[in-house]
Amino acid sequence: MSETKVKQKIEDVAVDLLDGDIKKNTIEFVKYLKENELLISQHRANIWRVNFLKKALCDITLKSGSITYIPKFDYSEDFDDYAMKENLHEVIWGNLSKCTFCGNGACLKETKKNMETFNGFSKTYFGKVFHVTCKHREAVFLNPDEQTMKCIKKLIEYQQDTIISNKWQPPAKVMNKNRIVNY
Repeated sequence: MSETKVKQKIEDVAVDLLDGDIKKNTIEFVKYLKENELLISQHRANIWRVNFLKKALCDITLKSGSITYIPKFDYSEDFDDYAMKENLHEVIWGNLSKCTFCGNGACLKETKKNMETFNGFSKTYFGKVFHVTCKHREAVFLNPDEQTMKCIKKLIEYQQDTIISNKWQPPAKVMNKNRIVNY
């Protein structure tokens, strides 16, 4: 007989795995998501996805003692203007995703070209150039404090507004060895 996988509520898992301010911020964030009628569904073991109108806004990963938020946004001129106006740029700068040479998607293409000299990607965010950034994730927020949580909420609100105004473009599909992953 096969086992049925039971989907868990993120707040139940957070209570078991997190402590202190990290737990408090997580519970408050889940409450915020629900108040704004955003769908939170378990994507994989200890990974939840926040969706709005069937479009992914953020992935959340819980591990013992830590939580990671990966908001999904397409960096664009409109986003640049929004983030500067809302003073999000420094928080984003401090949480840009670094290339870990995972070989996923675009990285795989570049590393195969010249494995010995590939040293990540350079990108410009808000007029500042960053080296060795991830090609398929813009920012990763690990155990964010209250101020950083405000930034994550603003990123989600921006993406919601983009979807509502029909400016949303589906993220590029990134190839992973055995499957296609949407980012």
